[in-house]
Amino acid sequence: MSVNKTFNIPGIGLAWAVAENPALRKAMQTGLYQTITGPSALAYTATQAALKEGEPWRRELLRYLRGNRDLIESNLRGMESLSLSNLEGSYLAWIDCSKLLHSNPHQILLDAGLATSPGSQFGQSEFVRLNFGTQRSRLIQALSIIQSVCK
Repeated sequence: MSVNKTFNIPGIGLAWAVAENPALRKAMQTGLYQTITGPSALAYTATQAALKEGEPWRRELLRYLRGNRDLIESNLRGMESLSLSNLEGSYLAWIDCSKLLHSNPHQILLDAGLATSPGSQFGQSEFVRLNFGTQRSRLIQALSIIQSVCK
């Protein structure tokens, strides 16, 4: 576990694991510091600050992301060629483009100026993954491109 994604400090270099099983815990610790360096004072300070003082910010982040999710859902709801998979605890929208009847929906969006993650990276080329952990104005631009390309 870590606070890295939630508080946008992925390079901070502090994470932890909880293993109740003693054999598993020992296996996890074997050679640990041969591959992973110990956290810095900055990492401890930033993590502690996030855990102690960051809850109001985290709640606002969740509210904002839910608004972005709702915006995507409302925009795609009226489009016959696309459907949105149920979003569960992520800021990544998994969009089914199979009704577009195009072999590479990622490429047609990319050609129109929108970079999504191609579903082929996840074994489903008829999908694209849209990261909506961004400013609302950028998301509106992305949805505009999607609507113009995927009518």
